[in-house]
Amino acid sequence: GDVGMKVVKAFSDKYGIKAEIITGGGAALAEKIMTEKRYGTMTADIMDANPLQISNIKSAGATTRSEKIPVLEEQGVWRTEPWASDPDRHILLHTTLYLTSFANTNVLKPQDFPKSFAELAQPQWKGKVGTWDPAISSGPTNLFLTMLRRKLIDENTLRAIGRNDIRFAATNADASRLLLQGAYGLDIEAGNITYGQIFASTGTPLSIRPIAMLEGTIFTNNALAAVKDGPHPNAAKVFVNWLLSPEGQNVFVKAQLLTPVRKDVPDFVPSFLQIEPIRVVTTTVDDDRENTQLFRDKWLAKLWKE
Repeated sequence: GDVGMKVVKAFSDKYGIKAEIITGGGAALAEKIMTEKRYGTMTADIMDANPLQISNIKSAGATTRSEKIPVLEEQGVWRTEPWASDPDRHILLHTTLYLTSFANTNVLKPQDFPKSFAELAQPQWKGKVGTWDPAISSGPTNLFLTMLRRKLIDENTLRAIGRNDIRFAATNADASRLLLQGAYGLDIEAGNITYGQIFASTGTPLSIRPIAMLEGTIFTNNALAAVKDGPHPNAAKVFVNWLLSPEGQNVFVKAQLLTPVRKDVPDFVPSFLQIEPIRVVTTTVDDDRENTQLFRDKWLAKLWKE
């Protein structure tokens, strides 16, 4: 996409190293890398995805430890240490994003915003809430399973929310488009990356605001890893070092309008998407793995559509 092209151009301009992007969904790319590993024909040097997808290829022996990368030796510069989710230093975090509910301020006034997810089970929210279809997308499952696992919400409340005529969209893009059009007042689950990318493409601030729910706001990360036996291991080290440097973070994270893992690089989240969480809820790779399995089992879809 556009973000990848900006990053590749900046890197190539600086180092004279030609870089190419292979695009696709995280699960599909992970499967491609694991298939190539079985046949000994690696084409990728680095995988960029969520930590779970990278953890899956790490478990298959398809990643390598990031060693002799100078930027990783820097002290006191990290908002989040890149190796925080993986002491082995295969998985390196590079950006932070959050998941919560978003309101259309042309439909709902701030004084009418819900204060908690539990409120969405009340009659006044009937038919006024939308989200991705949990039978198609893992997003709502990830949010509510994490909340349930932390005992911040209970299953009866979730079931009651589902009985309140949630409007389901087929994709994340559909859910955000319907919110922006005012088809409903609240997108029950989305990431700031979604609306940040829409803003980046239009340059016009959106009439939406994130809501810091009482139960909490989920913070998560995107990450990368060097592929074991990739064709250009030295170039991969140069790229990782650059991406986690102030220069690389300024290019990569700014293009996505997210929060960098470095403290000496500005937070690029637009002002209208800034959030002051009441409770910060962080996720682990184990959370993501269990959430993925229960999404495949259609846990939330069954709960909301029973």
